Amino acid sequence: MYPVIPSTDTLYHSPLVNKIVTFLFLLNLANDLAEVDIRPSFVPQLNSAAGYHICKYGKISSEWIRIGKDIQLTIKIPAGMRGRITLENGWLFENGNTFFNAADGTYILHKK
Repeated sequence: MYPVIPSTDTLYHSPLVNKIVTFLFLLNLANDLAEVDIRPSFVPQLNSAAGYHICKYGKISSEWIRIGKDIQLTIKIPAGMRGRITLENGWLFENGNTFFNAADGTYILHKK
């Protein structure tokens, strides 16, 4: 359904945490349109997480890793898709916004 890429973090070995992380990377496709809504969640107990979804347009993936107090977020979406990346409370993109148009790229996020 929504696979989670394995990690060396011991929390991934818990079925409950696996379900939570899977839902945290839930990628919503609105009414079969070429639109994606990415809402990553930065679980304090994890140093990194990744997930993907394969839709009829291709593979959508989201991955993050902690770098000091910041987060490096990498997003990949198929060509022709559009959408939005929305950050949870307390996190900002480098431009100070909590949202960004979804596009392939790596973003550095800062705590408010």
